[in-house]
Amino acid sequence: WHTDWYTTARFGNLEQGTGLLLNLGRTVTATSVTIRLGSTPGADLQVRAGTSPGSLSTVASASNAGGTVRLHLASPARARYLLIWFTLLPPDSSGTYQADISGVTVTAS
Repeated sequence: WHTDWYTTARFGNLEQGTGLLLNLGRTVTATSVTIRLGSTPGADLQVRAGTSPGSLSTVASASNAGGTVRLHLASPARARYLLIWFTLLPPDSSGTYQADISGVTVTAS
């Protein structure tokens, strides 16, 4: 999955952010999330979790992220849905800004 490309890291001042919503299929108690991003660092992101798409809370975040990012939640979160929300995009090889996700692993207790 990848975001649209933008002329600036802040979405060309068109949006506040963008993200990928994941349905885990059932409610779990998440303790950590591992995200495989593109290799170029520079992404700022949040992981939001909840039992419905309309009630998601931020449970972890990362700055200047790239490559494999492992985020341990400060406290376990009950989640059926996870939103990986980008607030800053890394540069790409075309001179624009875009984020890529090639995999997400949720560790649950």
